[in-house]
This record gives sequence, structure tokens and C-alpha cells, in this order.
Amino acid sequence: MMGNWGLFGMSMMWLVWLPLIALFVWFVIRITRNNENGQNNGRNAIEVLKEKFAEGEISKEEFEERIRILRKS
Repeated sequence: MMGNWGLFGMSMMWLVWLPLIALFVWFVIRITRNNENGQNNGRNAIEVLKEKFAEGEISKEEFEERIRILRKS
């Protein structure tokens, strides 16, 4: 039985469960948004290649080849 709590006790349970459910939903949304952005924080592949070329990580020939491949697809 519910004892002396009655409907008040049931409504108090909702006050406990609703914030927990909302917190779980917020957490899932935050995780999925982070996965959509990936590691490059929203930059596209050409911008990443430009940065790598500017920093000297890749040669001019490699840069041009990768740009050509990206623009084909």
C-alpha cells in the first residue's frame, strides 16, 4: 500500500524521475552532436588540407593531388 503518502507521494516521484530523464536526454544529445562534428571541429577537408600545406606537413604536389581527389567526389 501507499501508506500515508497517497497521491502526494506519487507526484513527488515524478519530481525525482523527470529531472533524471531530462538529464539523460541532454547527455545523449550532447554526445551525438560531438560525434557529428568529429575531430576537425566542423572544418571541411579542404580547409584541413590548406592548414597542413601552410604548416609544411604536406608538399605542394600532395596538396594538389588530394584537392583534385576531393573535388572529384
